[in-house]
Amino acid sequence: MQDVEYGAYRFARGGILDGDKTVKDINSIKENYMSGLHALIQGTQSLSLAYDQVRDMESDYLDTQQRLKDTQFNLGEMEGRAVHAEKREEETKAACCVLKNSFAA
Repeated sequence: MQDVEYGAYRFARGGILDGDKTVKDINSIKENYMSGLHALIQGTQSLSLAYDQVRDMESDYLDTQQRLKDTQFNLGEMEGRAVHAEKREEETKAACCVLKNSFAA
């Protein structure tokens, strides 16, 4: 009878120990899951931050492109004014020569 009781005790104790091991395994799996979930959240936040930075850089690029176009337009206008000023300078020189010749005569 004692053997049966001892066997039942060992069986119950083995089940309890197995249960404890199972709980530890479940807790370990839960900790690994939470760690992975935390890493995933951090990765998502980093990805979101990187996306925002890329979007900002794209906006800066577009602004720079627009400023370049404006600068090119302004440069074209200034070149046009310079050509016009050179023509006026030539016309003024010619008019001065005519006046000099008319006074000299």
